[in-house]
Amino acid sequence: MVKERRREGYPGSARDAVALGLPHYFNGVPCPRGHVGLRKAYNNACADCRHRSKRKTPERELEKKREANRRERLSRRGGCTPEMKAALIASQDGKCATCATTAELFVDHCHVSGKIRAALCRSCNLALGMVKDRPELLRTLAEYLEAHR
Repeated sequence: MVKERRREGYPGSARDAVALGLPHYFNGVPCPRGHVGLRKAYNNACADCRHRSKRKTPERELEKKREANRRERLSRRGGCTPEMKAALIASQDGKCATCATTAELFVDHCHVSGKIRAALCRSCNLALGMVKDRPELLRTLAEYLEAHR
């Protein structure tokens, strides 16, 4: 009875749905996960599976994923763990190594050797990235600023 009710108004095949300009069809055949419901006309995907996969993940699961991503990202960059980052920041008294701001700090590393250099604020870290770690370019920029004060 439920199948018949849901079937009303929906074509029985993807080809018929596309011909009618409809996004879904119903054929009554269970998907690999056992759902008997609407299917997407353009890729035959089960609408129930799609709906279930889009449900919000609980906050604690998201935090676990964020922490795992953070650890993986830090370890890719010179093998720095969150504990190492915390120790580096503590050794700098929580201040940027160049401008001494107490904003959020990021681990700076040499892109050639991978060696960790210091903890920098976002602005200082981005500035180094913009000049591609070339001291001669930084000197030229400093001279330019001094000349145009």
